[in-house]
Amino acid sequence: MPYLKITTSKSLDAERKHNLLKAASKIVATELGKPEQFVMVSVETPVSMMFAGTEELCAFLELRGIELAESKTGKLSQLLCGLVESQMGIRKTGSISISPTSNQACGAGTGRPSSDLIFRCGRV
Repeated sequence: MPYLKITTSKSLDAERKHNLLKAASKIVATELGKPEQFVMVSVETPVSMMFAGTEELCAFLELRGIELAESKTGKLSQLLCGLVESQMGIRKTGSISISPTSNQACGAGTGRPSSDLIFRCGRV
């Protein structure tokens, strides 16, 4: 099950959180070719955060429990960070990190390799 966790220092009201969750869930499901009922998304806000030595608005996105070809990371990064920019006004900076993990650790038990995809977004 893909799980996207969005952590941000920006405060969002209930309606904006709902819209962000809904849009993020749709992006992840569409781009990974999964039914939306198998996608989980959470938003943690506001969280005290520091990025690039400042406490300006920033966001950290983790997408876990996925089998993702490296060729797809650019588009997924563009879409998710574009969502963060349009919904919260925080633009993409920093880097994308892909670290191999085990599906077994995510509870899938298939033994096939999986990836965690990490996006850091913040003002520069």
